[in-house]
Amino acid sequence: MRDVTEPMPPEDPTPDAGGYPPPPAPPPQGYPPPAPPPSAGYPPQAPGYPPQAPGYPPQQPGYPPQQPGYPPQEDVTWSVLAHLTMPISLAIGLTFIFGPLLIMLIAGPQKPLARANAVEALNFQLTMLIGIIVSIPLLFVIIGFFTLLAIVVAGIVLSILAAVAASRREVYRYPMTIRMVS
Repeated sequence: MRDVTEPMPPEDPTPDAGGYPPPPAPPPQGYPPPAPPPSAGYPPQAPGYPPQAPGYPPQQPGYPPQQPGYPPQEDVTWSVLAHLTMPISLAIGLTFIFGPLLIMLIAGPQKPLARANAVEALNFQLTMLIGIIVSIPLLFVIIGFFTLLAIVVAGIVLSILAAVAASRREVYRYPMTIRMVS
């Protein structure tokens, strides 16, 4: 209990405030004013730097000069195509011997790398054809399925390896190939 002689605590000057302080003032409406635009152009360069020329340097017309000792890219393209005729022909269902033969006859006289790769591909594909012809009668004996599958898989894998070697401007020598065309 409170003694009557004690002074009373001061009262809150705001009546019916409920014990909470008044709410803060609302924020200003809208966006702040835009910043002033930056100065036009680039800042001046520090002393000691050479002046920069505007734009790109002039370009030389045409292709860059060919490196000595390397066959042109067109020879490489014909060489790769000579080796890839076998997998492409098997996928399409055409006879695969005509591709390297046509490349040898069309591009061979002017392009020595293409001729050398076409001759190798033609010799390999003729050897493959001989192996396929031997495997056909062996189909009646079960071993023909295995020899035919081995010939086709080896032909596809070795043709891809030869095409990669031809893209490096090399002449690939197929293993176990009868050299009939030179």
